[in-house]
Amino acid sequence: MTEITVPRSVTSIGNRAFNFCSDLQTVKFEEGSQLKSIGERAFRYCSNLTEIVIPRSVTNVGKDVFIECESLSGLYYGGTVADYCGIKFDGRTNPDGWANLYLQQDGVWHETTEIVIPQGVTKVGEYQFLDFENITSVTIANTVTRIGNEAFSGCWELQSVKFEQGSRLKSIGAGAFFNCRNLTDVTVPNSVTHIESGAFEGCEKLQYHVFEGVKYLGKDENDHTVLMGVLDKTQASYTISDSTKIIYDEAFSGCGKLAQITIPSSVTSIGHEAFSGCRSLTEITIPHNVTSIGSSAFSGCCALQSVKFDQGSQLKSILSCAFENCRSLTEITIPHNVKSIGSSAFSGCCALQSVKFEQGSQLQSILSFAFENCSSLTGLTLPSGVNFIGVSAFSGCDGLQGVTIEAPYGLDGAIYLDMTDLSQDKTHVEIVIKANGPEFVRTFYAWKRS
Repeated sequence: MTEITVPRSVTSIGNRAFNFCSDLQTVKFEEGSQLKSIGERAFRYCSNLTEIVIPRSVTNVGKDVFIECESLSGLYYGGTVADYCGIKFDGRTNPDGWANLYLQQDGVWHETTEIVIPQGVTKVGEYQFLDFENITSVTIANTVTRIGNEAFSGCWELQSVKFEQGSRLKSIGAGAFFNCRNLTDVTVPNSVTHIESGAFEGCEKLQYHVFEGVKYLGKDENDHTVLMGVLDKTQASYTISDSTKIIYDEAFSGCGKLAQITIPSSVTSIGHEAFSGCRSLTEITIPHNVTSIGSSAFSGCCALQSVKFDQGSQLKSILSCAFENCRSLTEITIPHNVKSIGSSAFSGCCALQSVKFEQGSQLQSILSFAFENCSSLTGLTLPSGVNFIGVSAFSGCDGLQGVTIEAPYGLDGAIYLDMTDLSQDKTHVEIVIKANGPEFVRTFYAWKRS
């Protein structure tokens, strides 16, 4: 089979529908096609496929749809850029190394090297322009509020990303511009409050604004929006601009002599490993506007004795390994908005004696190894909303005598407690679930290593 025409009535092409049809060269769709979805690996290994135009009606494309389609030069799409931004991609769709997105104008196909996301589009989705190697510039309408994970990842020739005046952009997803190695100019809007891990990783040519030895991405009226890093990691102190909103991944990572730093109240997000390995840092205050602390943000800050959260903290979660191996930390009070404590969040905090929760705590889950090897911790009272405690959450807490869960009446049996440990030598900890009626006592083994 070298050619196929898909009837207009077909609404879905299933997973692997034409997988390994190596002789297939042309796929056509009847005019007025009602196709909505193309399944995972639908045309995988169609190595001689040279012509296919994705109908405008398509709203979902599975991953690996055109992987190993060696003869396909690019993605031909029968709609506009706005239409294209309405497609949900489940993962990588294109063969490695294809050139670009082709759109039709006045009956002529044009390679789209300059992408303009028009007014009315509110989101650039995950994987939307992944690996379109010939895109050189992107202009994004002020109606866009989110750029999804890996949206422009692998756009090697991308040099400039600009946002319209009055941008409402709130977040940039993980790996959004990963490995855009020729990207030099990004005008991050003031409206952005969160940039996820690896968003600009591999962007080796990015140009920064420098303020007192600290590197920033921003825009003309605020060139300090995103703190990216420092010029010299051997300094004992740094000044963060009071207009900074985001402290990016690894910004101060490895600044071994950093002993003191003030995070301004303008900051809303602290990235992955932002302060990891700052072994001289003794105290930190997290401003009330911070909603997220990235994984391993303060990991290995072995001199850190005090972590305080400003009154009215908006922090929603403490991610994995956030304070791992902060061996001098003695106490912490978790803000009331925090719903989850990530895996190994406080693992290895061997001096930690007191963990408290603000009144009205919304905490729901404590993930695996969250307090592993907190050997100075003797007791803990958890908020009433906790319904999940992960594997070995308190493993190695040698001084821990018991945990009290202030559960509402009737929760006993619904709460998930998994404290398993693979150690051969086992001791036990008593779990008391307090209810409005009688107390329920549960004993769990292998919480501690003897």
